[in-house]
Formats: sequence, structure tokens, C-alpha cells
Amino acid sequence: MISSFGLAVFLTGGLVGVATAAEATNAPGTDHQIVNRIKPGKSKTAKPEKIAGTKKATTVNILVTDNSGNLTLVKQRTANRAQTLTTIASAQKQPDTVAVGVEHKVHLNPPALSSAQRKDVAASSTNDPWAPAQWASIDLDYDGLANLTTGAGRTVAVVDTGVDATHPDLAANILPGQSFVPGSPEPVDDNGHGTHISGIIAALRNNGIGTVGIAPNAKILPVKVLDASGSGTISGVVNGILWAAGQNVDVINLSLGSTEDDDVLHTAVQYAVNRGTAVVAAAGNERTSGSPVMFPAAYSEVIAVAAVNYYFGIAWFSSAGSYVDVGAPGEDIVSSWQGGGVQYESGTSMAAPHVAGLIADLRALKPNATVAQLKNAVENTALDLGAPGFDTDFGHGLIKPVAAANATNLLVTPPRAIPPVSTAYTTTTTITFATPVLGRIGQTERVHATVRRTDNGAPVSGSQVTLFVEPPEGVGQTATYPGTTGADGVATWDTPVATTLRFYASTYATVGLNYGSDDLRGVSPGFKQTINAKARKHRLVLRVSDARNRPIRVDQRRGSRWVTYRRSSIGGAGRVKLAAKKKYRVCVAGYSVLPAGCSNTFKG
Repeated sequence: MISSFGLAVFLTGGLVGVATAAEATNAPGTDHQIVNRIKPGKSKTAKPEKIAGTKKATTVNILVTDNSGNLTLVKQRTANRAQTLTTIASAQKQPDTVAVGVEHKVHLNPPALSSAQRKDVAASSTNDPWAPAQWASIDLDYDGLANLTTGAGRTVAVVDTGVDATHPDLAANILPGQSFVPGSPEPVDDNGHGTHISGIIAALRNNGIGTVGIAPNAKILPVKVLDASGSGTISGVVNGILWAAGQNVDVINLSLGSTEDDDVLHTAVQYAVNRGTAVVAAAGNERTSGSPVMFPAAYSEVIAVAAVNYYFGIAWFSSAGSYVDVGAPGEDIVSSWQGGGVQYESGTSMAAPHVAGLIADLRALKPNATVAQLKNAVENTALDLGAPGFDTDFGHGLIKPVAAANATNLLVTPPRAIPPVSTAYTTTTTITFATPVLGRIGQTERVHATVRRTDNGAPVSGSQVTLFVEPPEGVGQTATYPGTTGADGVATWDTPVATTLRFYASTYATVGLNYGSDDLRGVSPGFKQTINAKARKHRLVLRVSDARNRPIRVDQRRGSRWVTYRRSSIGGAGRVKLAAKKKYRVCVAGYSVLPAGCSNTFKG
């Protein structure tokens, strides 16, 4: 399902209040305290007719505070726009009002593929049988992360469609939750989305069932705000955030959103962060619609997460925007599903819980870390993708959980600045790889790198140059290889490097007091194999050289884009049934930034 951006309106009559944070008991997480009282939002002084949605709204949402700084949401039903405006104006005059707004609609996006097309993966002999199908667990190095932290003692509130608390891969990690959906007194997942999110975060590790979560010992607090169709109310989401914050959770995951900037929602997010609860939200799945700004992801207090695909590119649906903070795996993500099984889903909905789980992991290591410190640790250790530096697709880049967990501190400090390159000196750097990386952990790869240093065109000899080779998922340490330029101004390496999945190489050179740097990624070609795909009586016959035990993907052409049709792995004979006259291609898993490694188009 491409991300949950949904909430159709269900109105309740009369004046309704909910439990405040002060009334919450049995807090499962850190004993958070209100740092600063929430200041009134912009809606407190806005002209009532300027508040979005007043033309059609029949319910006004009013957020009020008590003497202790706790917040309560009050809903007032109105008969027409005139009464709506009058109610807003009256609420604005009350001294305890901090924000006011109206109900508005948001919706779940349709699934990218039907569930029937997502259930095929290769058999596995590992303890968690679906772990080999979790490309995120490999690229983010869950094994290395588990050696440092598993999120034990931390709690993630999943504000969503509820959670299947009986799922065998989740049951041990599910806490008693709360529902804010009329007619659903318990936070039971009757949609599947919330269970999928929860599995990404906290599916049990090494239990011989299903998948593995990024924080397998963290607890999940189910907060149901969406019904079986993925619909709910914005007031339900606000109530869910307030209640979860009152339960002192470490992080709230919001795999939902709206294009409406709602001050009541924003104030609820501020309240949660003010109590020491991090808030993570999906950036949105509206790339093909021009990437409209999504909320709550766009609020500065939120960690907004974009979706990264298998090839370390931006997912085709992932919204772009200056509010995007980081990227995480979000395409073809297998996780728990209601009823005890698993399912593949795609969306920024699936990217966000990778970050929420990472926050729980970091909190387990640093219980007293502030939200700002946690956010800084995630951003400052991210692998830069896309345009150099911060960009609107990936934000700071792909999360690197092990690197974040290995951070010497979580202080809010900017990354180390490299001195500017002297105008008198130039560096030409080329980095190549001797053979394609096949992605087997521990495999040795030879890196050929050449650096040429010149001063106004003349070779510079004796320049100290260092080659850095970094595993992006943070496994182990960055390898350094010092060198010196010769009389021709050239330094070369032919270096064996033990790889993980992918690695990048960069150089840093000094000449006297002048510095020059090239942070150029040398990416293995990765796809040197020959892919021969033929259709015989609507069945696929595939031969791929040098690719044993590597994942493969069969894509089907649908309109103007390729859509995943089936996933498997190359380990022996296999058959894939193809629909007649449809266009297909076969892609073998590669380890480069570009989506290469696909066969020519053929027909079923």
C-alpha cells in the first residue's frame, strides 16, 4: 500500500473532551516532563474566515490547556459556516485556547500492487524465514545494529489503523493501546497497515517467524485513529498524538498525512516534542502530482522521511520538498500483516518506521538524549545521496543506523567543514573498481584509484593524499589508504578492500597549507553479468551469469512505468508465469546508485 495518507471525516455530535496527558497512567517509556509550556498557535489570532476549511466544515476543533500545561481537544458541532466562524471567534477569545481548526479530509493512497502479486520470495534456511527478502535489513545492517542496541526498554507509538496484537511475530512486543475511532473500542487492526508498520519497527528477532524489526526488543503502543478503510478524523489523529505523548513514549510514528496545514495538529506535535517524544512522519507519496507539501511531515519539529528504493535511488512516488529530513527504505518492503502473515508494501509509510525504530534504538543507548540530539544523530550520520549535500529528495541522505549508534555523542554540532580548495591547486580524481561487487559480505574487491594534483597545470609532487573507502551501512570502520603524488603529480592505488554490500571511495589531499578535496563516489559497476530472458508459452526462462544467490525482480510494464511483478532469487531452477502479450524485464540486484542491471524488454 503506498503510504497512509488518509482520514475521511466522521463527525460526532455535541461537545466532546478526551483524557489529558496528566490523566494518563502506566507510562511505558521514559518519565518525560514538559520542558516549556505550549505557546498559542497562529490560529489563535487568525481571522476565522482565513482558517482553512471553514467553508464546508461542520465541526470545530479547539485545543485548550490547563494550569499544568497539558492539552485537551474539544470538538464543537456547527450547523453552517456562519456558526462555524462564530464558534472559532468565541474559542479564540478564551484564555485557555492554544489552537483552533476544523475537520478536513485526507485519504489513504491506493496500493501499488495487489497483495496477490507480492507473496513470492525465495525459501530461506535462516531463523527468521523472511529476513532474506528484507533488503532493508541487509543494507541497514540489522545484524551489526543488534550488536549495539535492540531498542530494549523503549516504546514506539504507532498512530495508525491499530495493530494485530495476536500476530506471532509481534505479540510479545505489543502493549495495551487506545482507539479513537468511533465504534472501535479496541486498537485492533482491521486494515493491515498499522501491523505492517509495527513489524518494520519491532518484529521479533531470531524467533523462526516472519521478518525482523529494526528495533526487535522495543515495545509498540497501538493507537488506532483510522478504520478498516483507512479513514478517520483529524481530531482522532490529534487525540492519538496527545494520548501517546501522555503515555511517555519515546517516539510517535505517523505514516499518514494531509495537504492541509492544521494548527491544531501542529500544536499537538509541538506538545509531544516538548515532552521529550520524537515525532516521525512519512514525507508523502505525491511525487507524480507535483509533491504538494504534506503535514505533519512539513512541521519543523518532525523528522520527515522519504522513501529510498533498492538501488539507493529515490522511490518513484516519494514526495520531494525542503522539509524532507532523511530517506529510508520504502519500496518493496516485506513486513507483518494482519492475520499472522507477511506482505510487501511500498510507500513513505514504510520508510518512516525505519527511522522511528532507529530513534528507539538510540534512546536505548542514550536514555537522556533530547529529541534534538536524536534527530541530529540520525541526520549527521546519514549517507549523502542525490545532489551533493542536503537536497529535496533525500534530505540529509539515507539513514545509517550503525553509524548513528556508534556516534561518540549526540550533541547538536554541524558536520566537520573541509577547508576550501585553493584556487592555485586543482585535483583530478578518478576512481574505478576492478570487478563488479557481488554483494557477498566479506568478499574482497580490488579498488583502482588515481589522483592527479596540478598547480596551474603543472604537476605537484610530494602531495600527501588519502583514499577513504566507506561502507555506507556503517559496518566496521572507514578504511584509509595514504599515498603520495609522484613527479607526475599522480598517486595511484590498487587496493584490496573487504566489502559489505556497497562502498564508496573519496580522496582528501594536502599540499603545504593548501587543501583540496574530492568527495567523489566511486561506485562499482555492479552489473557485469549477462541477463538472457526469454518467454516460452507465457513462462519465463532466465539465465544470468555470475549472479547465484542474488535477488532478482521481474517487472511488468504498466502504462508509462515499470511495476514489480514478482521477486525471487537465483539459486537454481524456477518458473514465473507471465500474462500473454504483456511487456516484462528482469532485473538482478545490483549494488550501485543507478537502477541498472535489467534485461531488455520482452513479451509474455
